Amino acid sequence: MQEVTQTVSVTDIYGFFQLLITYWYIALPFSIALLFASRWFPKVLIAALGFVGGLFFLMPLLKTIPAVNELLVSNPSLDLPIALFVGVICAVVVLGLFKFVFFLGGVLIGFFIGVWLWNIANPWIIDQIRLQTPGFEIPQWTVWVFAGVFALIVGIFAILSHEKTVSFLSILSGALILDFYLLFLLGQSNPGLFGMITKPSGANEAPALTTNGILVFVGALLVLMFIGYRFSYSHWGARKTKNP
Repeated sequence: MQEVTQTVSVTDIYGFFQLLITYWYIALPFSIALLFASRWFPKVLIAALGFVGGLFFLMPLLKTIPAVNELLVSNPSLDLPIALFVGVICAVVVLGLFKFVFFLGGVLIGFFIGVWLWNIANPWIIDQIRLQTPGFEIPQWTVWVFAGVFALIVGIFAILSHEKTVSFLSILSGALILDFYLLFLLGQSNPGLFGMITKPSGANEAPALTTNGILVFVGALLVLMFIGYRFSYSHWGARKTKNP
């Protein structure tokens, strides 16, 4: 039997994007819950972030282990059950340890979100620079610096305010996932106008959004975050007023 090998890079978000497409029926409800329930169920949201991290981040890493990879290749039906099991384990671990390693949790989530933002904006930024400086190549370590700074900011924020950090990360995560689905659909319907957010199978070059795609990404992200913030906090405030 031919062995399928996989490689995973922590700075390559496109494998994660493919998982979002494959398991849309899991990711989509989670993203809606993360966006609109950020203030009501903090422990549930922390567990949900752990579950999503286990399902979409840790599971691909586990597939690089030869024994796990061989098991899944020979038994494809086990892929989803094992992925769900890994997600549940991560949810339990994150929920149990989050209070003790809040800074670490904030750093890890912040780094992942920083990588997400960088991979979406980076191709467009390079294209704009190359208009003035043909042949420009951005150093590979730039993504680590960008994501690292973002992670550090989130980590410090996590120490200063636990509840607000959970709420912010919840709204941002939900908005990013919903924004991804919007750009994916727009890219499939009109790639010339919006560009592509996903990498075609076997492609070496990273996909790039057009200027219109970047504007839609930023605009939709801000609108979704605003809606999530207003929905959660306005209802929460009204609830606190009625029940002092």
